[in-house]
Amino acid sequence: QPLLLLLLLLGGMCCRSGTKQGARLVWIVLRGALGGAAWALSLVAVQIGAAPGDVTALTSVSVVAGALLGRAFLDEQLTLQHWIAVLCSLIGSVLVTQPPFPSAATRQPAPQLA
Repeated sequence: QPLLLLLLLLGGMCCRSGTKQGARLVWIVLRGALGGAAWALSLVAVQIGAAPGDVTALTSVSVVAGALLGRAFLDEQLTLQHWIAVLCSLIGSVLVTQPPFPSAATRQPAPQLA
């Protein structure tokens, strides 16, 4: 809680200055704090039993969600390179989590109705 209070105090001081530098500083500090918190929570998730692949996939998908939400709500432009990166990230997330794909070897035969 002291860190959150310090961030709020710093944000209030920078916003009152009314300068672009003050506003940028607030976003930089918030990005650093939230990024550090996300990293720490990822470590905690692995420590309490989550699979590292699943944790990595969730962090990867959050970047994709941010890109798509930015496109949908902020009208940000996504180039072909961006779309390729989004697709690669999604494919990588699926491969890392290793979901059980149905295959001929694992399928159970359909029950016979007599």
